[in-house]
Amino acid sequence: SNPIHIRLYWLGMFYNLFLPGSIGGDAYKVVRISRVYDVPYKKTAVAVLLDRFSGLFALILLTSFLWAGVFKGGYYSVWVVVGGFGIIPVSYLVVKKLFPYFERCFAPTYLWGLLVQLLQVVCMFCILKALHVTDMTIAISYLLLFMISSVVAVLPFTVGGLGGRELVFLWGAQFLHLDVQQAVAASLLFYFITVLASAVGFPFVFADPLARHKKIEAQT
Repeated sequence: SNPIHIRLYWLGMFYNLFLPGSIGGDAYKVVRISRVYDVPYKKTAVAVLLDRFSGLFALILLTSFLWAGVFKGGYYSVWVVVGGFGIIPVSYLVVKKLFPYFERCFAPTYLWGLLVQLLQVVCMFCILKALHVTDMTIAISYLLLFMISSVVAVLPFTVGGLGGRELVFLWGAQFLHLDVQQAVAASLLFYFITVLASAVGFPFVFADPLARHKKIEAQT
């Protein structure tokens, strides 16, 4: 990938820590890319949103499997799984119809989104292991709460998703008869890991990731 885009991605992650939800950094990227590359805001916004939705759709798909695993066919598990799969072709048709210039990017973007969500599941699983959660049935229940909380964290109700994710773990643990303290601890540990990972973007607050591109443009 282009190093400039990677640095911009890290900076967006850093801004997400202090802005409502976890999409504030996306708004920053839309503005910066549109201004520097002289691209219409609409096209840039659609690109960033499709990137965000690819992760969200992958998250929903994984959540549907965990839902079926936790409730063992109950609580409309079949329909939840069908919906998890069904959102893929529906979203593809929407992109093909409304944004045909992004059609060729749909599959790789979705696969990258799925990979990112899987890595987050692995991260949470490791946290659960560190908290001595050895029963796989209980671990899957925690992972389901984690995936649901990830959806909530995107909504612009809290700063950086902090608080919203913990509420899902708190209420979900009570509903599923899990250890509440253990659930909240797992959620907070994941947040602190996210903070450490996002801190990589802090230097780019002072060293504009797109400065080199602007310099090249000025010379030409």
